[in-house]
Amino acid sequence: MTSEQPTRPPANEAPGPGPDIATVAVGTVGFDHAAWRTSFYDEQLPPEWRFLHYANQFRALLLPLHATREWLDGAHPELLDDSDDAFRFVFEVDQALVADDRLIPALDGFGVRVLGIVYRPAAAVGDDEYLRRLADRHAVCIDAAASPSGVSLADALGVSAVWRPAREPGPRTGPLVVTRIGTASLADMRRILDTLGGAELDGVRRGVFFDHPDCAPGQARECRILAEIMGL
Repeated sequence: MTSEQPTRPPANEAPGPGPDIATVAVGTVGFDHAAWRTSFYDEQLPPEWRFLHYANQFRALLLPLHATREWLDGAHPELLDDSDDAFRFVFEVDQALVADDRLIPALDGFGVRVLGIVYRPAAAVGDDEYLRRLADRHAVCIDAAASPSGVSLADALGVSAVWRPAREPGPRTGPLVVTRIGTASLADMRRILDTLGGAELDGVRRGVFFDHPDCAPGQARECRILAEIMGL
């Protein structure tokens, strides 16, 4: 008796047309956590099919720093191959990646799928011509929690800082507002979405990404449904 072989997930059957800059993109931070390999994914699903399964559930992804490094080194070709122009990516980068000559051409290959960039500054932040060049091409958001000088860097660039609602009452404005959530009740999700849907953020690129490795898919699914109900 042979075990049943897994079937490759069909392409792009996620509900809805996917986010544009007028809607709130909802997804998770990363898509290949070990805890998901026996829960969110079929245990026998080949690793190269996992993103396609993810893209059938969600239409946005925040690629964390280590995965962005891997992608720039040639890993995860499925990110481009198994997404379409309605999918949205946020890439997390640091100073070394921003200075890498391969980064901007690689991002250009994703075209409209790039919602924006999250920049994790080093402990000592100075003026960075590479970062300014990147910000001229893509919407940038600073992860101010990574450095005491992150907020001043965001101010200097005229951009937002990553919003963590558990720590801060509201987001800073800028071309891109990235919200990171560990866990949240439905009431908390509604409050967060109400804030992101406010008039002061009209025309701003907005993304909500769940980062708790054990429950992020379920939380993101609830938030996506709620956002759709709220017209966001």
